[in-house]
Amino acid sequence: MKTLRRFCYSARVMNSRERVIRAIEFRRPDRLPIFYGLLPSAFLAHGQALRDLLSEFPNDFGVDPQAVCRELDQRHSPGTYTDEWGTTWQVEQAGMIGIVKGVPLESWDDLAHYELPPQPTVGSRPESPDSRSHYAFGWGITFFERLQQLRGFENLLVDLASGEPRLHELMDRIVDWYLDGVGPFLGPNSDGVHFADDWGTQRALMISPASWDAWFKPRYARMFKPAKDAGKHVWFHTDGYTLPIFESLKEIGCDVVNPQHTIIGVHEIGSRFAGRLAFRTDFDRQHILPHGTRQQIRDHVKETIDALATPEGGVILHGEIAGDVPLSNIRWMLEACVEFGRL
Repeated sequence: MKTLRRFCYSARVMNSRERVIRAIEFRRPDRLPIFYGLLPSAFLAHGQALRDLLSEFPNDFGVDPQAVCRELDQRHSPGTYTDEWGTTWQVEQAGMIGIVKGVPLESWDDLAHYELPPQPTVGSRPESPDSRSHYAFGWGITFFERLQQLRGFENLLVDLASGEPRLHELMDRIVDWYLDGVGPFLGPNSDGVHFADDWGTQRALMISPASWDAWFKPRYARMFKPAKDAGKHVWFHTDGYTLPIFESLKEIGCDVVNPQHTIIGVHEIGSRFAGRLAFRTDFDRQHILPHGTRQQIRDHVKETIDALATPEGGVILHGEIAGDVPLSNIRWMLEACVEFGRL
């Protein structure tokens, strides 16, 4: 059984950027970094009180709560809208992303005339990498989810099961679109590139691991390669039971996985991958964060650190803060992160 250990880090205090880099690369940070996973719904629920609370705790990624609040645009406002990809969304709850109600490629007959959108505008950071005090990573690239939003979930699963040749064309067009636009994220003001695809249900991967390796692994490898060649970290967020793809993600260059570890089993993940992959934690947002007691939250944070961290690091402490998480529980989570992630 794996036991932990009080961390024995260097006594030198690091800035946040160095701390995150050392945690990812297993090079003994002075403490485990903390990342605020803020949703706009949290600000609708708590307002200034949330900003005041967060100001009391370490912020290793320079997350600006005010900027997150400004994200309350049409993607988070009740109603229907169509995005730049031609997907129609229905938002039911303010501050939360909606659900897909219409897709532009319901029929494959539309593929020949479908045009991918322009590349997104990328903001610039004035700091040089030597003067930046916070880790910077950008662009939450979705691939599997984008395919769902273009074809529809059921259509896509049928395409994968049947080996639809036109799906290969669509997938490669999306990969090429990403490769055309990734350049601004590979410069000196970026430390990593972030990918996000929810691949699991509560119980299993959505497709077989063999199908994942055949259809998606080589394409993710193509998308990871520019970041790896530029010396950047690759981050991959994926909800649900996704353990079967961790080894493949590692093989193609993923550095940090953000899994829903309570669903998978944090000790199973740790026994196989602690020290081999870095993890951004995802404290239980289905039950413990919104409804847990102080002791339950403390125990959960400590158990997660004990299972996934090593004396060399390998963990970024993160719990998603949504509108259903009480201020008291946010405080208890962050207090536990500070207590159990320190020397």
